[in-house]
Amino acid sequence: QNLAYVADAQGRYAESLGHHELVRGLFQAIGGGLGEAETLGNVGWCHALLGDYQLARECCDQALALAAKLGGGNFEHAIWDTLGYIEHHLGNFAVAAAHFESALALSRDNSDALIEASILIHLGDARYAVGELPQARQAWQHALAIYDDIQHPNAGNVRAKLASTQK
Repeated sequence: QNLAYVADAQGRYAESLGHHELVRGLFQAIGGGLGEAETLGNVGWCHALLGDYQLARECCDQALALAAKLGGGNFEHAIWDTLGYIEHHLGNFAVAAAHFESALALSRDNSDALIEASILIHLGDARYAVGELPQARQAWQHALAIYDDIQHPNAGNVRAKLASTQK
């Protein structure tokens, strides 16, 4: 899994996909469980990054179904975020925003400010794409508050989004 995460961070998505597929096979060999569901979500993310949105959606749907069958996991926000990413890239911005809202609700259960800020940025981008400027700015402002609170270097990028949308 760590090899997959490193490859992903370096933009080597096909290599990351290969590692995630290997991990998924290992989870299946020992009985699957939530580890398989989480890894299936990661496989979906890699397919999305590689532009195969249909296969990515199928993997995410399977991951969510498996997680629900097993009582849920603390990774489902990432799958909803991936589904939002897919719909955003397909031009289905309202659907993307709904998926990002689901991801946001689940991320708050995990109390991870960085993940919450990232999803808020995605939500703002989707809201902006459908012309919902006040809602976009609200999401970005919330993300900026989180980034400013922890002095995160991405705060400048969010400030730029806000500045570019001022009237």
